[in-house]
Amino acid sequence: VPLAMLLVAPTVAQLAAMMFDGAQQLSSLMLVPVRLGTGTPIFLVHGVSGSVMDCWALIDALQCSRPVYGLQARGLDGELPAQCRVEDMAASYIEQIRSVQPVGPYAIAGYSFGGLVAFEIAQQLLRCGERIEFLCLLDTYVDQRYLAWGTWLRLRYDSFVREWHRLQKLPASHRPVYLMRKLAGTADRMRHPSNRPAGTMSPTLLHVREKMWKAMATYRPRPYEAGLILYVRAAIEQMGLGDPMPLWRRVARGGLVIAEVPGNHNDMIIEPNVQAVAGALDRVLASL
Repeated sequence: VPLAMLLVAPTVAQLAAMMFDGAQQLSSLMLVPVRLGTGTPIFLVHGVSGSVMDCWALIDALQCSRPVYGLQARGLDGELPAQCRVEDMAASYIEQIRSVQPVGPYAIAGYSFGGLVAFEIAQQLLRCGERIEFLCLLDTYVDQRYLAWGTWLRLRYDSFVREWHRLQKLPASHRPVYLMRKLAGTADRMRHPSNRPAGTMSPTLLHVREKMWKAMATYRPRPYEAGLILYVRAAIEQMGLGDPMPLWRRVARGGLVIAEVPGNHNDMIIEPNVQAVAGALDRVLASL
């Protein structure tokens, strides 16, 4: 069953009907009509998993009447190769977006890694002469190389201090084993640069996730001139990634509106914290 089908047919009866009527059409869709509505659509970009299903609770919690389309990564079906550059993802998603909405203004949002893609979609549309009505980044981090030097050095120093304290607490005879395990873990993360151990994911999903991490590592946000950016920030910062806000403040030449919500990067999009996230989006959308 194509993953996209579960988004548009969430009940057993709907799923059975869709398997007869629309399975072939949905099998390779990157653009999924998640919620019907009226007005200018909201296009929501997936996180590092490649699937917009991560944001299902958020879509359900939105009070605005607009339709919502989810953008999913190429390669989730295991048939097409996953993309490994944010710029390429944005270009292919724009083709999908224009099949629904040929001209602007556009409303675009992205969760986590998807915020980078949403940002690049907005940049490419601007270069084509289109107008961006709404751009929202949901707790979107950047590669550490693009952080301010002070932030990067603090991350390295904090990491060193934590490891030094852990090492000092161990008996001397245990320290060589501990160091070997740390080196092995580092090597494994280099081979599988995702948040989850390789053994817990299917090869297809692992491949997509690794492409997302590689895309994040090579993408550098450029100045954005089109207007305000809404940045929804989890109150609990992601350990080891560094504060991205100085970079986003520099990039957002038209201004940055920051809405802090309860929870961490993962539980901000599930109950009960997702209500605060949806509320932040609804307030800005209602003011447009």
